[in-house]
Amino acid sequence: LSPPGAGARADLVVISPAAGGGPTRVVYEGFFSYRRPVVSSVVPSKVSPGANITIFGSDFGAADPALQAGLSIAVGVSVGGADVCARVTKISDAEIRCLTSERLQSGGVVVTVSGQASVAAACTAAAKGGCMARAESPLSLWLTLALPFESAGVQGTPERAKFEVEVVRDVAAATASSPARFRILSVLPGSIIVEIQISAGISAASLSPAAVASLLAAQASDPTSLLRSFSLTAAAVSVSLPAGVADLLRREAAAVAVAAGGDAGYEDECPRLPARSSCLECCTYQCESQGGPLDAPA
Repeated sequence: LSPPGAGARADLVVISPAAGGGPTRVVYEGFFSYRRPVVSSVVPSKVSPGANITIFGSDFGAADPALQAGLSIAVGVSVGGADVCARVTKISDAEIRCLTSERLQSGGVVVTVSGQASVAAACTAAAKGGCMARAESPLSLWLTLALPFESAGVQGTPERAKFEVEVVRDVAAATASSPARFRILSVLPGSIIVEIQISAGISAASLSPAAVASLLAAQASDPTSLLRSFSLTAAAVSVSLPAGVADLLRREAAAVAVAAGGDAGYEDECPRLPARSSCLECCTYQCESQGGPLDAPA
């Protein structure tokens, strides 16, 4: 088909020679459509507004200006009907780059090329191709350890640095999360109160900061938990959460249920999802950042 292009209801022009005269030209308006675009993957799949993503697929339209001469090939990227890109750059027929905007949201990515849209992916726990997630805002909690405040060391000393590293190591291992998600904001007296900020995970399957905080709170009150099995956080007596975490968890669960298409088996599956998601995040972090196998928790 010449010229190559993209879009729906394009005109077909037929030029044929005529006996004893010049060629005849017949235009069939809206006669054919190019194949609709297909989205196969989004990298990275979990970002905050203002980040760049790359969308892979097919039939995004030729990127060669010579092939696009005289053609109007407009490309848009949306999720849930909302345009999510502040800027779209078409690299090739199979690759688009997008600078995400504040309208970024979670769901199946739809690429529209000259009015013809791809089919949004069904974003479930088992199927994430063509899906993206808006990274959650960081969340802080306060972990209380029944230890003398002096044992945390003085700010700026090697002792304090060692203490903070051990706290991060323990809470990360207890939740099967990347240590990079945790940052010590302050260490206060009152036994020892450690203010910890939890950031969003590195994959769409990661537990949210609210879910990680809730998991730590439950473990802090359970003497048999993984958190309480480590040498330093064995002294954990409580985790205080900011107001609104319970409501935030309910909204996140509702959003997951909607994204899963209201699957009747969702509630039965829900208790197993946190462990599965944490495992995926932990393995992804290890492979991408550490380059080796995970050590089993002590």
